[in-house]
Amino acid sequence: MVTQKKYRPDGKNFELIQKGFQMALNGRPVAEIADFINREGLTLEVNVKKDNEKKGLKKGKQHIHITLLPQSVSKLLANPFFAGIHVVGAKVYDYRVLDTGFLPIISEDDFIKLRIKLESNSNFVKRRTVDNSRFLPLKEMITCNYCKGPMYAGVTGNGKGNYYLRYRCETEDCRRRDKAYKKKYKLRESVRGVLIIDFVFEYFKNLDVPRDLYENWVTEIKKMRKKFLKGYSTEMRKIEWQIKKLEDEISVLTLTLADTTKKAVSRSLEGKINENADLIEDLRDREQDLKKQRDNYEVISDKTLWSYESFTNFLKNVANIVKRKRSMELLDKVVRLAFTNIVIGNGKVVSYKLKPAFEAIEKLRPINHGVEDGT
Repeated sequence: MVTQKKYRPDGKNFELIQKGFQMALNGRPVAEIADFINREGLTLEVNVKKDNEKKGLKKGKQHIHITLLPQSVSKLLANPFFAGIHVVGAKVYDYRVLDTGFLPIISEDDFIKLRIKLESNSNFVKRRTVDNSRFLPLKEMITCNYCKGPMYAGVTGNGKGNYYLRYRCETEDCRRRDKAYKKKYKLRESVRGVLIIDFVFEYFKNLDVPRDLYENWVTEIKKMRKKFLKGYSTEMRKIEWQIKKLEDEISVLTLTLADTTKKAVSRSLEGKINENADLIEDLRDREQDLKKQRDNYEVISDKTLWSYESFTNFLKNVANIVKRKRSMELLDKVVRLAFTNIVIGNGKVVSYKLKPAFEAIEKLRPINHGVEDGT
C-alpha cells in the first residue's frame, strides 16, 4: 500500500500480500509463502538522490525488489494493520472507520483465525521481538481505581526472551505516580495482565448456574431489556433537550462577553461558558453510554437466548479459553462477552461492570470473585 496521508492498494504488491495471507490461512508454512512472494517480486518505491551504478539505480523515483525472509513474513502476517488496525504505543487507530476508502488486505475475522493458527502451528516462525504491531487486548476496558483514568496495555521483557502483558496508568497526577505514596503503600504504576486474566478465569469457572436460576435469569433479562428500551427514547430526548438549552445559553453568554469591557464580568462569563461546556461533554458521554447499553440489549431475543445445556457448555469452554491464553485476540473477544469495565486497585481487581445478560445473573445470585475494597 502507498500513502499520501491515506493508504491505498498499490497494484501487484497489494495482490501479492493478500495472496500471502490466503496461503497462511490455508496452512502453508512461512518459508513457502516467502518463496512465493520473492519469486513473484515484491517492490518498494524509493527516491534515489544520485545515480548508483553499483546497484544499477538512477537518480529519481525507482522501484526496487525486496527479498523477504521467513521471519519477516511471520512478522508481516502478525501485523493487524493489514486488517485495518494500526497500533502506535497506547493508541489504536481503526482505518476502516477513519478512512472509508481504506481497503483491508484481510478481514478482521480472518486475521483472528490466522493469529490462532500462527500461535499453535510449529511450521510458522514465532516472533521473538516486541513491537507495536502485536495485538494488545482489553482496550478501553481497564480503569485505575485511584484516578479513575484508563490503564494502557503494553509489553515488558525480562532480558531473557520472556515478555509480559502489563497495564499501566499514565495519568500525571495519579497516586500511582506519587513517589511517597507508592513507597508507603508499595503501589506500582502498572499491573501484570495475568492478574486480570486469572480474575476473569475465576469468574467464569465459579459461575455455576443451576437450571432454576437460569430460567429465572431468562425471565429477568427479558424484563431488564423491556424496561431499558421503554425508557431509552425518553432519556435520549431529555439529554438532547438539555444539550440544546446549554448551547443556547452559551451563545447568549458569548454575545454578552463580546460587549463587556469589565474584567471581573468577563471572567465570570468565561467561567459560566466553560461550566456549560463541561456539562455538555458529560451529557454527550451519557448519550454514548446509553447507546452502548442499547446495543447490548438489542441483541437479546428469544432466538438468541440459549438453552440451559448450551449455556453451561459455553461457560465451561470459555473458562478454558481464558486460562490457556493461546490468542490475545480470542481472549479479548471472550472477556468482552461478559465485561464492559474492570477496575484495578493495588494489585487486585476492585470492581467491574458486566453486560446486561451477566448483570442479571449477579442480581439473582451474588458471587464473590475476590474483589477487594480498592484501598
